[in-house]
Amino acid sequence: MARIKLASPIGGIRGTVGGVTYSANATSLYAKLWRGPRPSGTRLASKTRCLFGSNGGPWRALSQAKRDAWDTWAALPAQELTDSLGQAYYASGWNWFVTLSSRLAWIERDIVEDPPSVARPAAPSISSVVLETSGIGADSRITYPEDEFDGWDIVLFGRLSLSQGAVARTAGFYQILASQAPGATSTSVQSQLESVFGTIPSGARLFASVARQLPDGQRSQPAAEYGDS
Repeated sequence: MARIKLASPIGGIRGTVGGVTYSANATSLYAKLWRGPRPSGTRLASKTRCLFGSNGGPWRALSQAKRDAWDTWAALPAQELTDSLGQAYYASGWNWFVTLSSRLAWIERDIVEDPPSVARPAAPSISSVVLETSGIGADSRITYPEDEFDGWDIVLFGRLSLSQGAVARTAGFYQILASQAPGATSTSVQSQLESVFGTIPSGARLFASVARQLPDGQRSQPAAEYGDS
């Protein structure tokens, strides 16, 4: 699709407005018509779509008073979100119900009918990301202070780089693990990593994004760390 180059900057903004995507490359700023991504056929993507699509019935089964309670909770300042242009916005009660219910279903917890009544947890402290080359006895794991996840579920997103040049990643993460039973000081992730990325080679780097999750589906801000094989 043809790109329309912009003669002047647009405040450094990159994002989509009114069906037009604003971005930049090495030579100039440009605008192009937005096109949705092609549906992914991976097992994880299919499961995610299935979980999201299963929430209509439970939402309709809620009383109007409970749906109103979700809308009220969604409008509280603590639920403020930020879009790709850096602008603040609020999702609806339905949006939050779907998000939290899908998180709970993924981790095999029962969905909750009422909106959360407590604040989301603080980000966890991560001691290290241990990444080991695939093979007999390999045991990649996330380590943290003792009982750092006591009372919380652990959720891990990761991105595997085949080199060790980069020191930070902010996109392209896959969900690796969502567990109700994190270890006291570490959680093993070798089999989960190999399920998503295949064989872990020597010289690779894993960028990990680790969050606490409450039994109501709320998540903390993630803690970021990386480890090398």
